[in-house]
Amino acid sequence: MRAMEDNEMSWEREKIPLENLYLGQWGNARRSFLMSERPNQWQEMLQKGTAKSYLTNYQEEYSQKADRLEKQLMERNGIPEQLPPGMSCLEYAGLLNQVREIVQECLLREICEMD
Repeated sequence: MRAMEDNEMSWEREKIPLENLYLGQWGNARRSFLMSERPNQWQEMLQKGTAKSYLTNYQEEYSQKADRLEKQLMERNGIPEQLPPGMSCLEYAGLLNQVREIVQECLLREICEMD
């Protein structure tokens, strides 16, 4: 039992550098932007210890925003949430992919234009 506790503790002590931690599509995009375009702001967040919570919140906020935008875009274009009768799976998947690409492009542009 003691060996297991030691192993668990060593696992907890290992820290993955924030630069290598996967934070989701939107959190990673914002981190990349900050690291390359706003290095002073990024370093300040690292020094204060606020970078991880900032990026985690950012990921959550933008995931929700992406979901809302996808639904709005589908409604505006008359794309149903379920595969409609008579439409092939490939055609429907293509429509969904187009919507996702538009939303991703829009949000990535927004992420890179923010201060």
